[in-house]
Amino acid sequence: MASSSKKLNTDMEGPEFHDFQQFSLAIYTSRGTKKGKTAKNEDSCGFISPTVSQVAMIVADGMGGHRMGDRASKMAVNAILGRSTQRRRPFKPAQMIEKVERAHQKIMDLKSDAGSTVVIAVVEGDGLWLYSIGDSLGILFSETGRIQYKTFEHSVTGFATESGLLEEKEAQVHEQSNEILNCLGFHDTRLEASMKLLYRSGETVLLCTDGLTEILTIDEISTLIAVGAFEESIESLVARCRELRGGAQKFDDLSFIACRKK
Repeated sequence: MASSSKKLNTDMEGPEFHDFQQFSLAIYTSRGTKKGKTAKNEDSCGFISPTVSQVAMIVADGMGGHRMGDRASKMAVNAILGRSTQRRRPFKPAQMIEKVERAHQKIMDLKSDAGSTVVIAVVEGDGLWLYSIGDSLGILFSETGRIQYKTFEHSVTGFATESGLLEEKEAQVHEQSNEILNCLGFHDTRLEASMKLLYRSGETVLLCTDGLTEILTIDEISTLIAVGAFEESIESLVARCRELRGGAQKFDDLSFIACRKK
C-alpha cells in the first residue's frame, strides 16, 4: 500500500486493521458515557502513510467538560496530518513542531475554552519520533512487552505516579485524575518531544487517550498488546476494554492507535 490515510471521530464496535509493507496498524475509538448518551465522542485519531517506509499517527482528546472539545480534537488531527487524503510527500520529523504550533493556533482562534491533548508518532524505517501535550500517552513496547520509552503524562496524577507518590491503580480513582496541566489551546502550552528512537522488528508503538489508562495499567496493556500475533492481541485489548467498561456506569471516551514493525 503506497499511500493510505484514515481519520476517525466516531463510536466503533471493534478495531480496524491496516496492513503496510513494513508495518501492521490498528485504530480504535469509542464514545464514553460521562456526558450522557447523546454526547459526542471528544476523541479524534488518525494516521497517514505517504510512503511504504513511513507512517504518521495522532490521537487527540478534546478537553472533557469544555465547549467544542470534539471540534478541538478534530482540528488538531487535521492540522497535523493535513486535510488531503492524497498527500504523498513524506513527513519530516523536524517540521512536526511547526505543525503542532499550527494546530495550537487554530484552537486558540476559536476564542473559546476548547482544548485538546495530543500524542503523535512518526515512524520512518528504523526510526521513531514521539511528541505529546497533555495526558494522552505514547509508549514503545519491545517484542517481549518491555517498555522502551514512554511519554510523560502532563496531569496532577501523572506527576504523582512518575514521582512514586501514587500507584497507577490509585491514580485511576483519584479525585484529581481529570486535572490536566497542559493542552493545546491555552497560552502556557508546552510540547514534549523525543529524540530519534530506534524502532526494531516486532516492537509495538501505542498512542492512547486517558480513556484507556483509566481502566488498565500500563503493565496490563503491555500484557495484552505487545506479545503474540498483532491482530489477536489488539482484539484481546479491545475485548478487555469493553468488558471493563460494560461493568461501569460512567466512563470516558477511549481511543488508541497501535503500530507494530514487521
